[in-house]
Amino acid sequence: MDSIEYKSDMKDLKRRNAMLSGVTGILGMGWLLTLCLVFSILGHERTVVVPVTAQRTFWLTAEHASPAYLEEMASFFAWLILDVSPETADWKREVLLKYTLPDQVDEIRKRLELGANRLRKINGSSTFTPRQLITDEKSQTVTLIGTERVLVNGSETSSKLKRYNAAFIVIAARIHLKSFEEADDGHDQQTVATGAVPQ
Repeated sequence: MDSIEYKSDMKDLKRRNAMLSGVTGILGMGWLLTLCLVFSILGHERTVVVPVTAQRTFWLTAEHASPAYLEEMASFFAWLILDVSPETADWKREVLLKYTLPDQVDEIRKRLELGANRLRKINGSSTFTPRQLITDEKSQTVTLIGTERVLVNGSETSSKLKRYNAAFIVIAARIHLKSFEEADDGHDQQTVATGAVPQ
């Protein structure tokens, strides 16, 4: 009788051991996956950049932005692109590239680096003060009209009223700069590489 009970208890213990081994294995695999995930995240940081001040409320859908948001971002990008000096060109370029479409990053980076090198050679800088923003919600574009000043060695070399067109695309509720172009008096467009520094 004791022998039968003993065998039954042994079977029950073996079954429990097998179940605990299975649970331990699953927990171990979960721990390893968590460890792998932590190591894959290390070194990757997410930087969320927004305009310094948000003056109005705005909305953003998966593929569309409100006029108020387009104006905020157009002003922000104009500041990044047109208010540049040898000291600010590099970090402003890196901020701008975070909003650039992935397939355009290399091209934009090269153009902005050329512009920054030109600034350094002539010790130049430029500023843009917007006077008027004209927004087209349907096409997701903003026209900025304002005064652009160019300085070389601290002396102003030009001050002109200029017009720029900023076009945006919203992908998965994230806004990207599609293009930023200067429009001349005839409204023909020329792509801007960086701030308006004399060629």
